[in-house]
Amino acid sequence: DPTPNTPHEISTPSAEAYRAELESRAKTLCAQVAGVGEVDVLITLSGGFEYVYAADTRSAAGGMTTSYVTVGSGSGESLVYITEKPPAIVGVGVVCTGGTDPTVRQEITALLSAALGIGSNKIYVTGHK
Repeated sequence: DPTPNTPHEISTPSAEAYRAELESRAKTLCAQVAGVGEVDVLITLSGGFEYVYAADTRSAAGGMTTSYVTVGSGSGESLVYITEKPPAIVGVGVVCTGGTDPTVRQEITALLSAALGIGSNKIYVTGHK
């Protein structure tokens, strides 16, 4: 069987490192919103990275057949890597000073929705106790 060539040739962050980076950036953005003080952000992802490999799909009598494109031969055979897809963001929780103010909530929700490319229904903002 051919083996994927990603581990040796492509540096991919772990889902945990990706999540931590997203949280750090979101926290930095939220802290710049007027009326926001101390901020904590938690982001939930839907699993890990998905790797995409070159494939050849053809019509056959019984439907479609797909085979992966490989390079090399024998034990040196490997799949042709195209790209990777990061895990989807499932939800974002923000706890911040000022988070009980409806205007601050609206601003943070709109900001994170635009910055992360997710719906506002996946973002919850509340205040510190």
